[in-house]
Amino acid sequence: MIAPTSLTYSYHHDILKMRTRLKELEGLVAEKEKLERAIQLLEEHDLGESSPNLNKRVPSEIRKAEIRAVVSEQPGIRVGKVAELLGLTSQRVVQLANTMTEDGELIRKPGGGLVMTKK
Repeated sequence: MIAPTSLTYSYHHDILKMRTRLKELEGLVAEKEKLERAIQLLEEHDLGESSPNLNKRVPSEIRKAEIRAVVSEQPGIRVGKVAELLGLTSQRVVQLANTMTEDGELIRKPGGGLVMTKK
C-alpha cells in the first residue's frame, strides 16, 4: 500500500507540472492568435500578384505579422535583412520594430538583432 504522504506529494507535484506547462503554452497561444489575425488581414486585402490592391499601402498590422514570422523563424536577425526579405526599407522595419518593442512583442538586441518576446 502506498503511504498517504506519497500520494499527496505526487498529486501536488503533478499539479505543479501542469501549471508549469500551461505557462509555457501561453506564449504559443498568443502567437497562434497573432498569426490567425495576420492571415485574416492578408486574406481581406488580397495582396496576391494579380490583385488590383497591389499598389495600395499594406496595413501596419500585416507588416508586423510578416516581421513576427521572419523573426520567429530567424531569432537575432538584423533589421536590414528583415527589410531585404520583406521588400521594405530599413527605415520602415525600424519604425515597426520600435512599435513592436513598445508593445512588448519584440526585443531589439545591441547590434540590431531582433528577437520575439515570450509574451
